[in-house]
Amino acid sequence: PKVTARCAFNIQLGTGQNMKKMRKVVIGLFGEHAPVLTQNFLHACAATYGGRAGKQVHYKSADVKAMAKDSYITWADFKGGNVFWTQVQTDDKRWVGTREEKYPLAEEDTYTDETNSLRHDMAGRVSMRRGGGTFDFSVAPVAGSKALDKTNVVIGQVLEGMDVIGDLNEMTIYQGKPLKKVRIATSTLLSPEEAAAPARPAVA
Repeated sequence: PKVTARCAFNIQLGTGQNMKKMRKVVIGLFGEHAPVLTQNFLHACAATYGGRAGKQVHYKSADVKAMAKDSYITWADFKGGNVFWTQVQTDDKRWVGTREEKYPLAEEDTYTDETNSLRHDMAGRVSMRRGGGTFDFSVAPVAGSKALDKTNVVIGQVLEGMDVIGDLNEMTIYQGKPLKKVRIATSTLLSPEEAAAPARPAVA
C-alpha cells in the first residue's frame, strides 16, 4: 500500500529515575485505504484538534493502555492536558472533548464502518478500531494477529523502530498492561522532506 504520510513517536519506557532513553518509532499511514481513520490519527499525531483551557487531542504523553503478547500493543491512554474521552452524538457524528467543549472528529467520521482488504499479515501493522469514535490505535508485534483482524482496520505500518515494538512485546504484562509505563514522549507529523530521509536506527 502507498504511504501517504508519516508520524514519528519517541517512546519512553519507565518514569522518573527508572526511565530509559527514548526510542524512535516511525509509522507510515495508508491514507488511500482508510482516509477517515488516518485523518483522525494524523490530527492526534500533530495536535491539530485543540481547544480552550489548554485541552488537546495529542498522542504526546499517551500511555499503552492494553497489550497481549504476540497479539497487540494498544495506545492511547491520554494524560495531562489531553482530551481523554469521546462522546457520540445522536446525529451520528463523533466528537471529542468535555461536556462543555466538543470538537468534531474527521468530517466524514460517522457510525459507518470504514473497511479495507488489508490484514495484520505483517509484523508492525498499525490499525484503529472499526467504526471510529476513538483515537486508540494498535500495533501488531508479530504477523497474523487474528484478534486485531476482528475489530480493527489497518491504517499503516511501522517503518522504523520494529526493534522497539519487539522489545515491548517481551515486557512483563499484568492484568493486560505492561508492568512498566510505556509512554509516547513526543509525537510529530513528519514533513515530506523528513519523511524522505533515510531511516536511522532507534536509540537503544
